[in-house]
Amino acid sequence: WSYGSGVVKKRCSINFIARKKGIHFAVSRTVSFSPLSSQEQKEYQQASEVLAEIVPWVKNGASHQQVWQGLKNICQEKKISNQCRAAEFAWQLGYRHPEHVFKPQDDQFFSSDTPWYWQSVVGSTMIGHSFIVGKNMMEGYGMSDRWPTREFKTSEGASLQLPEVMERSC
Repeated sequence: WSYGSGVVKKRCSINFIARKKGIHFAVSRTVSFSPLSSQEQKEYQQASEVLAEIVPWVKNGASHQQVWQGLKNICQEKKISNQCRAAEFAWQLGYRHPEHVFKPQDDQFFSSDTPWYWQSVVGSTMIGHSFIVGKNMMEGYGMSDRWPTREFKTSEGASLQLPEVMERSC
């Protein structure tokens, strides 16, 4: 992730990585300076739904290959499978960024209490947040009360708060 010198006229995604006492935390947020088009709203909805639907899959003992297959199936169901082939969906965070990149061929398993950054990209929309792997599913942390959020239901019916696109006028 790096910065650019281009002028932001309509919308931008801000990717932020912080480190405190050696541990990393990452988020992606989108700011729009005009109302989202119906296509952009649809892309945001799909990107958020992908994250909400994959959260229950990522739990202690789940294999990376199993989660990747679930992610692939979710993308196919939403008719965005072309995004699934090109995207990096997750990085394990820790004392280095990244500790590990989530890949389809990994013969590894998720373990409790490990932080992961998960992102979903659909069209020109990106949403990303850090989660902690739990025993039953990932848990989000670090959500700001100053940033708008929207509630999504996971595939198992739990509630998940995800960042909304912040609309600002110029």
